[in-house]
Formats: sequence, structure tokens, C-alpha cells
Amino acid sequence: MAIIDLPWCHDELVSVLAETSDQEMTTECRTALLESRNVDVHSIVHDWVTRHPYEKPDIEYLTIGELAKQRRDAIVQFEMQTLHDRTIILRDHFKPGVEDA
Repeated sequence: MAIIDLPWCHDELVSVLAETSDQEMTTECRTALLESRNVDVHSIVHDWVTRHPYEKPDIEYLTIGELAKQRRDAIVQFEMQTLHDRTIILRDHFKPGVEDA
């Protein structure tokens, strides 16, 4: 969480989105990008979701994998909130737009 606003981190996470249309494989990347303070990064995620919408399966035929997929965003958010206090003190040591020298 402390490095989410570094440009190289954005680049790595966005490259995952560029390589696949798989909702499940990109959940963590999308969630991490949405935690950034950079609204341009948020736009990239929203555009990706628009191009690759999630189609919910018929509840009658819901598999364990599909259930996990639907809950993954909430689980990642919960984990990030749990770690928030440990990482927030580091976050401001990494300034957005400043490359390592």
C-alpha cells in the first residue's frame, strides 16, 4: 500500500490490465489502482471495467469459484483496511511523480 502512488507501481499494475480481460485475475490490481490518490489511474480502471464488464452467472448455477470471484473485491478491501495503520506511516515517504534517483 505504501508504494501504490509511485509511477512504476502504476505502470506495473496497468500492464496487467493491458494483458488480460480476466476479471478474476485482475481484481487485486484494479483494487490497488483504485487506492491510489491519482484520479487518472482511477480512470484507467473504470475504462478497463467498461471494456470488460463482469457478467454475473445465474444464481442457480453459481460455482464456488464464481462466488469467490464476486467476494474477492470485498476481501481485498478488508485486507487493505486491516493493514492501513501499518502502512499509512510509510505512504508519505513515497511521493507521487517522484522517481528514485
